[in-house]
Amino acid sequence: MRFVSALLILAVFAAAAVAAERIEVYPDSDQSLDALNAGLPASEYGLHPYDDSSYGESWFFVAYDRSGNSVWALVSISNYHPFKKFAGSVDLSFYDSSGKTYSAHGEYDREHSKAELNRLDVAIGSSRIYGRYPTYFFRLKEGDIEFDLKFEARLPSAMTGGSRLYFDNRKRFWADAVLAPYAAVSGTVTVGGARRSFDGYGYADHGYATIKVPSFSRRWHIMRAFDGHNTINYMSIDTKDRYEPRSVGHILFGRDGKIYCNSPDFTLTPVRYATEPRSGFKYAAEYRLHYRGPHVELDGTVKVDRIVEAVDVFRILSAPVRAVAKTFYSNAWQFRYMGSVDIEVKQGGQTFRFRAPCVGEEHFY
Repeated sequence: MRFVSALLILAVFAAAAVAAERIEVYPDSDQSLDALNAGLPASEYGLHPYDDSSYGESWFFVAYDRSGNSVWALVSISNYHPFKKFAGSVDLSFYDSSGKTYSAHGEYDREHSKAELNRLDVAIGSSRIYGRYPTYFFRLKEGDIEFDLKFEARLPSAMTGGSRLYFDNRKRFWADAVLAPYAAVSGTVTVGGARRSFDGYGYADHGYATIKVPSFSRRWHIMRAFDGHNTINYMSIDTKDRYEPRSVGHILFGRDGKIYCNSPDFTLTPVRYATEPRSGFKYAAEYRLHYRGPHVELDGTVKVDRIVEAVDVFRILSAPVRAVAKTFYSNAWQFRYMGSVDIEVKQGGQTFRFRAPCVGEEHFY
């Protein structure tokens, strides 16, 4: 499961040290066009509850509009709290084009954290997510931030990588059902009582897992780019020393309603670095991306143009979770950015450039 933002933030309990372990990387991935565009059953959108203390799942979206504003949301249910099972959380962020940042975080007990099992209907606190492919509604409220947004999927739903990441001989797993690899997004955003319209592009997913991401990841990087016809979504993970392979990820490319790749077999090579001043972390400010598969070839650059927020994740944790987290992790930071892609695409006998804004985030543990 994806577990970005607060879900990743809350998942900071250490795993017991064991001998090197091999991650089974999307073993059931199928790159045929029929499989890539088959879509997902409604059961993938609903709750997948486990009693395990490492269980957690989230419903996530990110979108940006034509004015350069971006919205992020993560609504989660997990067993990460040391004293509460199936507790919920809501994290909302709005970054306007002038550089202002607005964020809100809320935590809820089981009584106020509900989700249906076989369909998309989630209610945590004053927030609700519901709908069915291709139309989803995110009506979210936390603090003085409120999102009332409709996502109209323009590509089929799909599992990240076409399968799951498996750990410990398939005793544990990480899965991510992408509800909308690319969507047209419309509605309103309200911050501090001021309402504004929102019209742009976005991405939405539903992740669920029986392993905590920081137990296997040192660095987690995702990027989403859209231009109205094309989209690229990728995830790149640097794994911790006890795991093989040392990096895992996936890339999805879609164009005009059809997915042409959803594969772990791509390369993302840093070519320029910068240092984020608050954290002191060095991050890649530019990457070279390459993928060659049966239906499409991609080659080009991804640039981080502006860090819109750098978050010391310990700062927003509730006291019980923070106390446990600091026992095992000295630093945990999350960066979100606006950037750009410039990709040469070869598909269907044609070659063209995909140039577009992008949004992304990196997590360091």
